[in-house]
Amino acid sequence: QKAAALGLSLSNNGTQNSDLLQQLWQSLQALNVYDIHALLNQQVIGSQGMGWASFAAAYSSNGSSLQQQAQKIADWQIQWPGHTANHIAAADIEALQQQARQMGSTAVVAIPLTGRLSNPGKAIQAAIIATHLNRPQFSKLIFVNSANHLSSSDLLNAIQPYQPDVIIGPIDKTKAHDLAADLTRTTPLIALNAFDTGAISDTHAASYQLSLNIEDEAEFLADASPESFTHALLISTTNPLANRAANAFERNWNNRDDAALIAAPLASSSDFSKDIERYFLLTDSHSRQSALENIFIEKMESNPRRRKDIDAVFLSATANEARAINPLLAYHYAGDLPVLSPSIVFDGRYDSVSNHDLTGIVFSDTPWVITPPALKASMQYHAQNGGVPSKNLHALGIDAYYFAARIKLWKKDHYQSFNGLSGQRLINPNGKTKRTPALALIAKQGIIPQTKIAE
Repeated sequence: QKAAALGLSLSNNGTQNSDLLQQLWQSLQALNVYDIHALLNQQVIGSQGMGWASFAAAYSSNGSSLQQQAQKIADWQIQWPGHTANHIAAADIEALQQQARQMGSTAVVAIPLTGRLSNPGKAIQAAIIATHLNRPQFSKLIFVNSANHLSSSDLLNAIQPYQPDVIIGPIDKTKAHDLAADLTRTTPLIALNAFDTGAISDTHAASYQLSLNIEDEAEFLADASPESFTHALLISTTNPLANRAANAFERNWNNRDDAALIAAPLASSSDFSKDIERYFLLTDSHSRQSALENIFIEKMESNPRRRKDIDAVFLSATANEARAINPLLAYHYAGDLPVLSPSIVFDGRYDSVSNHDLTGIVFSDTPWVITPPALKASMQYHAQNGGVPSKNLHALGIDAYYFAARIKLWKKDHYQSFNGLSGQRLINPNGKTKRTPALALIAKQGIIPQTKIAE
């Protein structure tokens, strides 16, 4: 809807009013790649509109090196030398080209390399090092073990001698919040977790938050579901991440028009089948059959009928839990319903044998997982050693590095989009980012990327 509305404004946009064109350019900067591709596929936007949309596509390639992004802009300028965007976005183009020509001085990465968070810390470290060696964006890259510094002030004292242009980290939510509060306005921070900024945004304007919050995935699944899905069954286990995703899905689902949500918590794996049977009202069907058999004093052949007021199932469970639950849906006559899940349903194994019992589930995850880039192959050794925690943390590390390289390009006066390997991120003026994940279907053939949730 957003892309269609913008496409309409583009098609009618023949104005030379610079204020209106600046507003148009700011609107385009807030679009993620899915919205931009939708614009490019519209036939009604006209030549000027197509130029704007293709410029936005080139400019949005900011999940890569500055040099790669600048080259795509240069290629666009060759194709569209007289387009209005060359003038309206001239300052942004020049700023990007200047950043691409001159390497940043020093980036300090403050993450835990020992202690309880060392596994995710080392996964992020491996990703940042690999990215830096592949396409360096800073002359100096320094790692500080945040686990050695209990307070944010101690951590800041360890960082300050390096006089960094930007700080990446910490991972710990409390430590990230406190460090953001301690820093001056002149030292940008890219925290690798989400936290409540409170008054921090007023005292420290250069604070940003990149996270892998599962809430973003659940909210996306609720928002992206077709309008024909009005009644959903929310199946959730006791896993803490599953609970967080379920709560986020419920909040967003209840904002839909004419929406209804049926909560179906599962307490114990030993009772999964009985609970699912009860939530689909199959126990009532069995009771009716038993009552009829008692009346006619004979066995009756009958297939139980599940409730018909459910359009989709949101399954919030880990991969192992879902391997037990998903087949039960078919067993209890609900195999025809769409099943949507957040990323915890996929544990990173791509073989059809491991995913046999997950077949048919549409899940949200990072582009890194769903459409693995070439860089991923060179880092498999660490993924194997690091285990499941490494599944998406490599993508977060790569994104944090390229995000940091653009620290002077981010603006606080309007929304912008960062299109990385951990998802498409909308950057709020307060520095928080809301992540739009990618979609995939678990099929017999493997993991198949999806552009939308099918009805």
